[in-house]
Amino acid sequence: MISIVAGALLSCAGVDAAQAQVSLLGQVLVLPDISAETSDDPLLVPPDMLYATRRRVAIAGSDRGMAEALLKFLTQPSELGGLGIQYSNDRTRMVSEVWAERKANCLSFTMAYVMMAKKLRINAMFAESHEVRNYFRAGSVVLREKHVVALIMRSFDGELVADFLPRTLPRFGNYFIGIVTEDRAKSMYYSNRAVELFVNGDSEVASEFILKALQADPASSQAWNIKGVIEKAESNNDEAMRSYLTALNYNPRDVAAIGNLALLYGVEGFLDDAERMRSLENQLRRSDPYYIAFLAAEAFDKGEFINAGRLIRNAIRMQPRDSDFYIIQSNIYQARDRHARAVKALTNARKYAAPDMAEGLDILIEEYRRGTGRA
Repeated sequence: MISIVAGALLSCAGVDAAQAQVSLLGQVLVLPDISAETSDDPLLVPPDMLYATRRRVAIAGSDRGMAEALLKFLTQPSELGGLGIQYSNDRTRMVSEVWAERKANCLSFTMAYVMMAKKLRINAMFAESHEVRNYFRAGSVVLREKHVVALIMRSFDGELVADFLPRTLPRFGNYFIGIVTEDRAKSMYYSNRAVELFVNGDSEVASEFILKALQADPASSQAWNIKGVIEKAESNNDEAMRSYLTALNYNPRDVAAIGNLALLYGVEGFLDDAERMRSLENQLRRSDPYYIAFLAAEAFDKGEFINAGRLIRNAIRMQPRDSDFYIIQSNIYQARDRHARAVKALTNARKYAAPDMAEGLDILIEEYRRGTGRA
């Protein structure tokens, strides 16, 4: 983990299956042969894409100039000479698909950015931020988003982070990150696709993608955990257990695998082991403000406003600069007719929000104030 001073340009999130409601130690898997520089390589930059990019970006000169010009070229509308790539979270795309369809979610966008930067001889690489996570529910599965960024290494005035999200703002400050290899980035792509397919009910193809993820990075605890979730859904409990144990062999603090293993131990009747895993999971969850905020939002949806308020206060205490936390808090206060506190929470949200959220929050703050008779 390193701390860097950075200007934000681009970001992404990789998804893993955190908990299903419902490494492989000593076992050899027959994995597909995924070689680099083939048409099905998710990181392959098509020649036409590279040619178009070089024409517009290489003239920028310095690494920083080219890094900024590359971002502008990717996102600028086609009528202004850019690629006009639009954010779309319908699925994770390979770089070649980003070029063909002009759509990308966060991970796909970062893959395109890093790989084209490398082609331009910019010293770029993938990195995972340890400060940003998100949880959401898809049916009976809780999904966790991991935040991945592009890192531009510069020797003379510090590293530059390219950080892209649907909602983000340019900022300078400390990033705590870990370097991610190209193989692991590839594994993240295949893992994302596996989760997307699994959530949509296609476990068979999801299994094929998770094997590709493990071929790209056999030490990925995320991929092993997803494999376990898929196996558990297919009632292959022995295989699922081995996959979860393998995930923990590579990362003993993988809380998703710990939680899934606790559930499976309970189903299989290993009650002492289940309790041990649940205790470890709870210990790790208590230090994750994003998971606590997720629990607060779920409690709010169930009408458990007092519990939701307690949870979101804990999340804010640990991470006081996340605007989404304050929005959750304002909703809780508003539901309890505590309008003045709802206004204060929204004001805090406005303080830390991205610029494109500011106007909407200002309007909402005024509506809340009128509701309480305040000027």
